[in-house]
Amino acid sequence: MSLDPLSPQPPSLQPLDLHPPRLHTLRQDGPLWRAHGDTDTLELSCAAPGVLRLRLAAGARAAHMNFPRLPAKQSLMLAPGQPGALALVQVEAQAGEWRLTGGGLCVTVQQSGGRVKVQELHDDGTPGRALAELEAWGTGTDPLRRRTASLAAPALHSYLGFGQKVGPLDKRGMHLTFWNTDCFPHHLDTDPMHLSVPFTTVLTPQGQAHGLFLDETWRTEIDVAKRNPARLGLISAGQELDLYVLAGPTIPGVLRRYADLTGHAPLPPLRPLALHYPHDAQARAEVSSYLLGEGLLVAPVLAANTVQRPVYLPGAGESWAEVFNLSSFGEVHAGGQTVTAQAALDTLPLYLKSGQAIPTTEAALHTTHARWERLSWLAHAGPQGLSGTLYEDDGDGHGPHRLTRLWAERGAGRFVLGREEVGELERVRRSEQLHLTGLESVDEVQGARSWHFDGGLLRVTLPEGWTEISILGD
Repeated sequence: MSLDPLSPQPPSLQPLDLHPPRLHTLRQDGPLWRAHGDTDTLELSCAAPGVLRLRLAAGARAAHMNFPRLPAKQSLMLAPGQPGALALVQVEAQAGEWRLTGGGLCVTVQQSGGRVKVQELHDDGTPGRALAELEAWGTGTDPLRRRTASLAAPALHSYLGFGQKVGPLDKRGMHLTFWNTDCFPHHLDTDPMHLSVPFTTVLTPQGQAHGLFLDETWRTEIDVAKRNPARLGLISAGQELDLYVLAGPTIPGVLRRYADLTGHAPLPPLRPLALHYPHDAQARAEVSSYLLGEGLLVAPVLAANTVQRPVYLPGAGESWAEVFNLSSFGEVHAGGQTVTAQAALDTLPLYLKSGQAIPTTEAALHTTHARWERLSWLAHAGPQGLSGTLYEDDGDGHGPHRLTRLWAERGAGRFVLGREEVGELERVRRSEQLHLTGLESVDEVQGARSWHFDGGLLRVTLPEGWTEISILGD
């Protein structure tokens, strides 16, 4: 049977048996501490508050000329411009151990066997809850001598995520491979897949959380308590294991530290209601409607032979305006209640939140023809005003683009609406319209080409190149 590192292997052949290191020297080198023995190196640093980095380099003497120093690593996973590491301070420890504290964490290293324990640090300087217990690490006994580590996996702890992997959210009891492939079709046993994210949020039975992130581009395998129900195994075909331990104690806290480390991605366009209304129990339970962006609620009819459906509108104190099919405004509803949407087969129930504006245009057959020549804004005035954005490009690659921001501020008897543009895309606008709801009355619109107010809806034709208009009378 092949033991090539690029070919999958059954869990029974994974090299979790290893030669443990023996460490005899600990030295400080700037913000990091280096522990080493005759052949192995462990580097410890505090990458950020609540984030401890461990570089486990078993067999470093044979791999690096400057042993016990490890070469600088240019990570492909970390966001650029990371701040410098925080200082770790050596404190008193038991015989045969080293202990360092800093950044709200405490790390203890055993010289014999290289066991490492990472804990939260109380305000009084005493160690608290254990976040990670590295029980063994070294070079595997398999013919490939892969770098291996074994961490404690306490019973009832859940290991959430690990990126784009099939199966349940909790990956405990699974053996995962991180090596990008595009195998189609996917099924419940497909592994590896096309994107590797070796990051997990560990959730305890008490609801406390911490994170583990393995910064490795080599083919890597993680045994999530499958071979041994009390162990989390890390296996890499590279020359080291670069592990980050992230404190919580909540899931949002872990994800925030992870995003600070690897970069903040923009929120996806499609979002569950609970993302913006986390304290609303009914919003958290909603599974048949979603938000498109922050302010457009989509409530499709999913049942056959049905022309209506209940729609929960979150946000007590907010209001939602019907904009079915993005064609025109309908009734305005208060948030924090369930309404009934009448929707024939050709109707998609949509609701625009107060304080939001969305751009619409004519349909086009291809992106290169979608030039937004005729632009219409659907806007719902909120207590403070409103905002909306429009991104445009030439529809063919990374060429010129333009970002338009619509804003409005409400004052005494005046609603001021403005537009700001950034970008070099050539303007091809032929007409621009504004459809605005949420105003009680309108006496005059200054700066408009024409306007009409009827039944709570203001229709404005905007002049070419406009930057600001004033609506009087509200």
